[in-house]
This record gives sequence, structure tokens and C-alpha cells, in this order.
Amino acid sequence: MIKFISPVELKTKIDANEILAIDIREQYEKDICQLENSVLIPMDDIDAIIERVKSSSKDPVIICKTGKRAEPTANFIDKSLNLDLIYVLEGGITAWIEEIDNHLENY
Repeated sequence: MIKFISPVELKTKIDANEILAIDIREQYEKDICQLENSVLIPMDDIDAIIERVKSSSKDPVIICKTGKRAEPTANFIDKSLNLDLIYVLEGGITAWIEEIDNHLENY
């Protein structure tokens, strides 16, 4: 089941080490802003994303710039693995920047 998670909720789960954060953006995008303890696996490498999710006991959260890439990716992973729960960061890293890391501009 896919569930959207707000940046504030995600920050709480990251701080508690309760989540597997998978950033599906490209490296150049991650260089601008990244979440602490997130794993970068670009969206095109869906097999690696699925393997990483399978090998973790934590609920995954899929992250992209705005959420538009993360939602279909999470949907595909959910259908492939029949997960109990997979999160999508609502508003993507852009929302994270606005609500948590508000020091970055023009991203």
C-alpha cells in the first residue's frame, strides 16, 4: 500500500532510524540537496531499487524532486513486491527544502 508522508513526518522517522529512504533522482540532482542517510538509486535502475527494498526490514520511502517520479515508481515496487507499506515523500525534495532545509533557493 502506498502512503504519502510529509517532510515533517519523514524527518521524525529518519531521526528515529525507522525508514529506508531511497532517492530516485539523478546524481546531479542529489548534489544540490540530499536527505541524511538516504540511498541514491536513480529511477532507471528499478531492479536495484527493488533489491534494496527487499533486503531491508524498514519501510521504504521513495523520494524525487516533486513526487511525480516517486509515485509511479512506488506503485511499481508495491505491485512487484506486494508490500504492506511504501511511502512517497509528498512534494518531493522541493517540499523537504521548503519545510526542513529552507536554506536552499531556486531548486
